[in-house]
Amino acid sequence: MIYILGTVGSHGGPSKFKNLFIEHLKENKLQFKYDDEVKYKNLLDKLRYFFVDLNFLIRNKNKLKIFIVNGTSRIFIQLIAKALGISIIIRLDGYKHYELSGFNIRVIVLASIRKILVNINIRLSSCVVFQSDFIRYTYMSSHFSSIFKSKSCKTILNPCKSVNSNRLYGDKILCVEGSIGGDYSHKLLEIISKIKDTYVVGDIKYHQQINGVKYLGKLSRQELDKLFIDNWFAYIPLEPFPPCPNSLIEAINYGIPVIASNSGANPEILENSNLLFEVPFKWKDSLTNVELNEKNITEKFDSLQGNWKYYSDLSISLSKKFELSNILNEYVNFILNEK
Repeated sequence: MIYILGTVGSHGGPSKFKNLFIEHLKENKLQFKYDDEVKYKNLLDKLRYFFVDLNFLIRNKNKLKIFIVNGTSRIFIQLIAKALGISIIIRLDGYKHYELSGFNIRVIVLASIRKILVNINIRLSSCVVFQSDFIRYTYMSSHFSSIFKSKSCKTILNPCKSVNSNRLYGDKILCVEGSIGGDYSHKLLEIISKIKDTYVVGDIKYHQQINGVKYLGKLSRQELDKLFIDNWFAYIPLEPFPPCPNSLIEAINYGIPVIASNSGANPEILENSNLLFEVPFKWKDSLTNVELNEKNITEKFDSLQGNWKYYSDLSISLSKKFELSNILNEYVNFILNEK
C-alpha cells in the first residue's frame, strides 16, 4: 500500500503529478491513501488527523510505503514511520527555488521554512527520486549533497498524457512558463520576437513585458490544451535552468518543434537536438549581466525553417519516453519494491 504525502508550498507541476499519480492508482485498483494537508485548518484538526494517521501506520506497517511528492510538513508522521521501519520515498523537483533572494520578507521566510522542511524530509527518506539528471546534479552539488550518500537515488522523467493531434506548420512562437521575468528570459524574448510573432503564457507583470510580444496571461488547464492544439512554428522555454518542465514535455507531445538552451534538463529531454543553442552560464551563476549569442539563436531558426517536418516528427518520437502509464508504473514498481 502507498501513502502519498505532500506537496507543501508548491503548485503547478508537483500538484499536477500528485493528481495524475492518484488517478493512475485508482484506475489500476491499487491500494493507496493520500494526505491533503489543506484540510488541516487549525491545530485541533492537525492533532486529530495525527492520531488517525498514527493508528493507520501501526495497523499497516508491514505493507505500507510512504511516498512524498516534493515535501511535507508531516514531520512527526515521518518520524513514527521511520521508527516502525516503514520505507519513505521522496520525489524532488528543482533546487533553485530554495535560493530566493530580494527584499520580500514573506517570500524569504516561506522559502526558508520550505527549505528546512524538505531538508528534514530528505534526511528521513530511504530513497530519492529526481525528475531529471540535472535536478540530481544540482542537489548533489549543493549543501544538501552529504545527505544523499546513504540513500538509494533514481531519476524518472515527468510523465505526460498522450495526444492524438495532427501537427501543421505554423508561423508563431509559443512560450509557456509559470514564473518568468528575469534578465535571461527578457533578453531571449527580445531576440526571438524580432524573428517571428511570439506569444507568452504566464503571470507576467506589466512592467516586465516587452513591446511586440503578445502576453496571454495565466491560462486554465483547458485553455492551455486548446492553445497547444494550434499550429506553431516552435516552442521555446524561457526558464534559464529548467528542472524538467511540464510545458516543454507537453509541447513535444503535441509535435511542436523545440528550440531551447543547452542548460538545465533541456539536453536530456531533447536528447541533444541540433536545435539547442549555447548559453554562457552555469546553474549557479548570476544572470544579471548575461549576454546571449543572437547569431547562434537565429541559426537554430534557420535550421528549423528548412527542416520543420523533420523536427516536428522528432518531437513526436521523443514524446514516447514520457508516456504517462509507463512512467507512473515505473514509480509504482520502484516504490513498492523499495526496501
